[in-house]
Order: sequence, then C-alpha cells, then structure tokens
Amino acid sequence: AQLLALDLRMRLGPEAAISMYSFGAPRVGNRAFADLYDNAVPRSYRVVLRNDIVTTMPGPLFYAHGGQEVVMDCCGYLLVDPSLVERVFRPSRRSVQDHSIFSYMKAIEQG
Repeated sequence: AQLLALDLRMRLGPEAAISMYSFGAPRVGNRAFADLYDNAVPRSYRVVLRNDIVTTMPGPLFYAHGGQEVVMDCCGYLLVDPSLVERVFRPSRRSVQDHSIFSYMKAIEQG
C-alpha cells in the first residue's frame, strides 16, 4: 500500500489527493525511504492491532515505518501517533493471530 501510494504521488504530482490506510503492514524501507514517503504522502495511516507481530518486521536496524501509526486494541479503541512512553510500555507484539484480517475486522466491529 505504501509503495503504491508513493508511486501514485510521483506519477500524479502534488495536486492529487492521495491518502493511504494500511492494516498490519510490515516495514517496507529504510529511514530515508520513510522520510521521503512521509513528505510525499502526509495523509498516511498504519493501523496496527495491538499485538500484531508482522508490524515489527523486518527489524528496525535497517528498516523504518512510514506513515502515522494508529494502534487499535481488541475492543476497537484507537490510539493515534502514540507517544514515546506509550510505545515503550505497550505489550510486546508477538501474536501471529492478531495479524489475521479477521482479528482486525473483529476489533473494528467491537468499536
């Protein structure tokens, strides 16, 4: 989704209304890519179900997320752009089950 949004921005120019919403996306580029992406597609939201392990991959050493993080809990409550403290004290993301689109749908339906 991020690659398509950036490609559309580059092809259609700055006047095109490009927004991106993804669910359970992994990191797709390095820090330079994430910075380029954030500048090109500022209305970009990565919805992360609280314990989804895929959103932590690949590791942050060489990869970075682009877009604004939106953390969703199992009841559908949203936390937009969590602070450093909120990121440090959240549960570890180790659930393969939470990556299922059905888990995302269930949380959205609960909200």
